[in-house]
Amino acid sequence: MNIINRVALRTMKLNRVRTIVTIIGIILSTAMFTAVFTICTSLFNFVKEAEIEDSGSYHLHAMQVTGSDVKNAMSDARTNYAACTSVLGYAAFDSVNPDKPYICVLAVDGAFTSNMPIHLTSGRMPENENELLLPDHLASNGGASYAVGDTLTLGIGARTTAAEDGEEAFPLYQQNAYSYEAETLSDVSEKTYTVVGTCARPDFEPYFAPGYTALTVLNGVEDSSVYDCYLRVNDPRKNYFAFVKDHPELTQNGAEEHDGLLGLEGASRYDNLSRVLVSFAVILSLLVFVGSVALIYSAFSISVSERTKQFGLLSSIGATKKQVRRSVLTEALTLSAVGIPLGVLAGIGGIALTLFLLRDKFQSFLPSAGVTMRVYVTWPVIAAAAAVALLTVLVSAWIPSVRAMRVSPIEAIRQTRDVKAGGNKSARYPKLFAKLFGVEGLLAKKYFVRSSKKYRATIISLAMSVILFVAASGFCLYITRSANSIDNRPNFDGLYSNLPADEFARLRSALAEHATEFAGYMAPGSEDTLYASIPEADSTPEYKAYIEKRSANYSEVGYNCYAQKTYMDDAAFRELLEKNGLSDEGWFDPEHPKAIVVNSASVPVYERQDNGNYTRVNYVFDFLKKGVKTLSVAADPERPEGYVSFGTYWTGSAQGEGTPVVYFVPADAEYDEIEYDDHGRPVGQLEIPLEFYDIEIGALIEEAPVGNWEASAVNLIYPMSVYRGSAETVSFCFRSDDTAKSIEEMTAIMQDAGVAVGSDRFYDADEDGRLMNNIVTIIKVFSYGFIALISLISVANVFNTVTTNVALRRRDYAMLRSMGMTSKGMNRMSNFECLIYGSRSLLIGLPVAIGLTYLVYRVATDAANMKFTLPWTAIAIAVVSVFLVVFLSMLYSTHKLKKDNPIDALKDENI
Repeated sequence: MNIINRVALRTMKLNRVRTIVTIIGIILSTAMFTAVFTICTSLFNFVKEAEIEDSGSYHLHAMQVTGSDVKNAMSDARTNYAACTSVLGYAAFDSVNPDKPYICVLAVDGAFTSNMPIHLTSGRMPENENELLLPDHLASNGGASYAVGDTLTLGIGARTTAAEDGEEAFPLYQQNAYSYEAETLSDVSEKTYTVVGTCARPDFEPYFAPGYTALTVLNGVEDSSVYDCYLRVNDPRKNYFAFVKDHPELTQNGAEEHDGLLGLEGASRYDNLSRVLVSFAVILSLLVFVGSVALIYSAFSISVSERTKQFGLLSSIGATKKQVRRSVLTEALTLSAVGIPLGVLAGIGGIALTLFLLRDKFQSFLPSAGVTMRVYVTWPVIAAAAAVALLTVLVSAWIPSVRAMRVSPIEAIRQTRDVKAGGNKSARYPKLFAKLFGVEGLLAKKYFVRSSKKYRATIISLAMSVILFVAASGFCLYITRSANSIDNRPNFDGLYSNLPADEFARLRSALAEHATEFAGYMAPGSEDTLYASIPEADSTPEYKAYIEKRSANYSEVGYNCYAQKTYMDDAAFRELLEKNGLSDEGWFDPEHPKAIVVNSASVPVYERQDNGNYTRVNYVFDFLKKGVKTLSVAADPERPEGYVSFGTYWTGSAQGEGTPVVYFVPADAEYDEIEYDDHGRPVGQLEIPLEFYDIEIGALIEEAPVGNWEASAVNLIYPMSVYRGSAETVSFCFRSDDTAKSIEEMTAIMQDAGVAVGSDRFYDADEDGRLMNNIVTIIKVFSYGFIALISLISVANVFNTVTTNVALRRRDYAMLRSMGMTSKGMNRMSNFECLIYGSRSLLIGLPVAIGLTYLVYRVATDAANMKFTLPWTAIAIAVVSVFLVVFLSMLYSTHKLKKDNPIDALKDENI
């Protein structure tokens, strides 16, 4: 080791505090890079495994395709596999669920069983066409229980519509809900199976399917037969869309894309969501990089500034610039050799601990499957994190060394660049400051002006800390809002469908006791869905923007404003009035009904782009301006005999021009023979104008009560007592702190009252929404963890900068003390410097932080329309923390200097 490197190591040893703080900064920076890379790979692998475990590894579900088309797709080199299924038929049985009276026998091939989500709970998979695998919910939901080894004889037939008056019968599929007397089983034949196993309810069974899916073996694919086919494409990012375009026969009878897996594998049609995620990742990486450079650069900048005289002495005795730079590089590599390995271990350990603590949240993504969240670490990830951390250290060390090399040896030895006269600026000292801080404050200001470079480094460090903290908080705020905007969760936790009206009236009070918010609703009839006309003078600017976007995406003359009447039970209606501060007088008169209007809406708009992808933006708006008292609506005109409705359009050439009319075409007309104009309207067909009338608006409310509301319609709420007809059934919605428990208690109440409770009539929206809630929780945990690390880096940066700058002034403080400055005077001087540090750093940092927050907001609005909101809490914390951290750092530094002997400090040129 040469003498110059020894000098560098000796200097590091003498300045232990700065060296330790710098190593801590490198550890934190490396830990953050490692954590970011590790969590990305771990989350990606977990979500992908969970998606495959829950829904299968296919990309396209092609419905009703012939065997020849399947074989054609399989011959394509881009096809990874094609799994086939065939519904052999439906068998009726004594089901306790009136909406699910069948067993659907589904034959599947080996590719299907290998790649689709079939989770055995007992027994084994069927091995031939005489064996059957039954789903667990056949027993729990349908009331038919069979054990492994039982034989089961089924009368299997085809579901078709019940043909009447010579009408043709149409086949029905699992996607078609049970239609009771309107359907029948035809061509029934018996088949005996041996039950060889049971499985969890399969994901590929539609929620409203009328048959419990039982699996058997499919023996071969015949060219003329029809199958459902599940295909996976090699390298979907590159091949998927071209593959689908080249095989239109796969989608001509309907198809479903596996959007979740396609998105994870880089082939999402909603490319704006991908842009949002990539943009957030870039912003996160930049914040980490900038925070790391800010801390480490500050440390090396101070080190190089302190060693400028040392570099001048070395240069004066023959050291070259290359050797001096190598000295700085030696310092950087030595610190990195200690900090980077510890940082990698800290990052992996921190993520491992975090994932362990959040294991229940992750497991809730897939509660019935065997996928667990685990740390996924690869050598490329570790190498990438270490390389980025090392690059950060080298960049942070190289920049100040280049600047130091520009100083001549004489200037470096004399340090003439460190102190400059400030001219008259140093004399500007406001009277208020003079009164508060006295002559000591004036000395501090003079020192600030004369040593502006040293102060500038501290202020920039503080400003960078403010910028990072506020921007990171804004990042957390908007990524959470973006995640929430993707959730289409309804405005209730639980729902029960179609309870007889008299039973609801009898049990309403008992049921409501088990919910925090409860309301019953009549099922709206076709006469309750109305066309609505909102004049431009009555509509809000946000609603106008939504209409313009929607019209541009669909048809510029298509009618797109609707109102939905809903009748709420009187007790809940009174509670709604009370909640909104409204009197209950005048609302229950059937002759003069007034509506409560839910004036707010949140609607996603999907804009198709030229490349076939979609942009999804969630629009949030109010329909009506405050003070509007009437709403013009129109009922759907009566359908003329022999005609069917084609749609409602404006007669003009743009949205809102002309009058809205309903077009009717003959029921037996061939649609490809109808002539259309440039706006898609049928030419020469029957037109019936809408007849509008006014309804009275009693109140506009922003927050919808518990219920199942039409997101894009103006929701009109009336009390049930003003309804002119008779309600046969009532559905009720509720909110609860424990939805599952409330459903259990409500079920017991209805069963005790003699009401036959269908298990499928209860819908637990809370369970469906739990996934998004957990996603948001996880995002918050990692975001706040990121903010915590950024905060630690910022605090370390400020402490390092302030303490070192104070230490560099050791001789100055000693001189002032030798001239008679007391400890109280030194404190006043330090307090004034803290005020300068804090105020100037906030003047620089807050505007930049707000700008970065707005940038994050603009990225987030690519996925969701939302209002710009500053993270005020974070700003307040930043303002308080800046002065607190500076004050404590200054207090620590000056406390150490006060212990020095002034004579020794004046003689000593080193710190």
